[in-house]
Amino acid sequence: MVVGIQGGIQVFVEGQTEPVLEDEVRLEGDLFSPPLFLEGLLVVPGSTGLHVYDLAARLSGRSFEPPRVQHLALGGSLVSAVVGDGRRWLAAPVQGARQAEVRVWEYRPRRGLVSVPNFRPGGVGPGQDLHVWLVGAHLYAGVEGGPLSGLDLTTRRTLDTLQVPGRLKASPVIRSGPVPLVRSGEEELYRLPQTAGHSLQPVFHASGQSLWTWAEEDSAFWVVAGDHLYRAGTQGGGQARLALRDSGALCPALVRNGAFVLDRGGWLTAVRFQEGQLQHDGQQRLFEGTLAHSAAPEALGRTLYVVDPEGSLCAWQASEGEVG
Repeated sequence: MVVGIQGGIQVFVEGQTEPVLEDEVRLEGDLFSPPLFLEGLLVVPGSTGLHVYDLAARLSGRSFEPPRVQHLALGGSLVSAVVGDGRRWLAAPVQGARQAEVRVWEYRPRRGLVSVPNFRPGGVGPGQDLHVWLVGAHLYAGVEGGPLSGLDLTTRRTLDTLQVPGRLKASPVIRSGPVPLVRSGEEELYRLPQTAGHSLQPVFHASGQSLWTWAEEDSAFWVVAGDHLYRAGTQGGGQARLALRDSGALCPALVRNGAFVLDRGGWLTAVRFQEGQLQHDGQQRLFEGTLAHSAAPEALGRTLYVVDPEGSLCAWQASEGEVG
């Protein structure tokens, strides 16, 4: 799936070079933050509202059905949007007239996203941006340099306040699932607790390098720090490291037995994880120019897709024997 900055949608399926769906989303201005995919629903964030397209029937291969559209008003200016683990929740921290708050929707079959009561964490001053995470049915929110307030969305009970050691920072790439924090002072990643009564869990230390971004799978974190790619076990297992061409690569796109890593200058590296080690498995330059750190390459089967600086969709397919 590709969504352009002005709302053009192209949806692809594995094995086909042409999109199965092309459409335009009417945005108030440009795309405000990366689009989200939630159980067959495409969520395209604008500055004052969320456009939700029901694509499930079209993507399932059944006879064509025009995607139904749902518009969700924010009641404020959107800061960002996140999808919760289990693909059940959507949260959008917004700037209200007096205080920032978190708008929350629950996904319900045949009804789409249904609004639930807003969440207003304490200690948020006027004009401060909220960082928000969803871990299962637990919502955490807080401002940079402050604690994280928590709420159980199923029971509406307040969770223990989490003290963040240093300045918290969210990943520039939105992913579903448990998302760690980054301590910008000493470049450490922390995992948010999945159950009540637990504290932040340190999972990675960047050893003085600039920690750019990360991705998570079931048993490991893939981290770009400085000019290296790391793979670290979530339960304290071994850590593997691989040198990259340049510092500041984009978020790794994970595939079976490895990852695709794209740097901001257009160089794509295929990486294999084998016998506890990371290995180079091919390299190619996709384009010239510079991408923003928030760009999010996506892997579909053995193919990686990314939108280049000129707005064109690039694809790179791994050959037989390579990762993916």
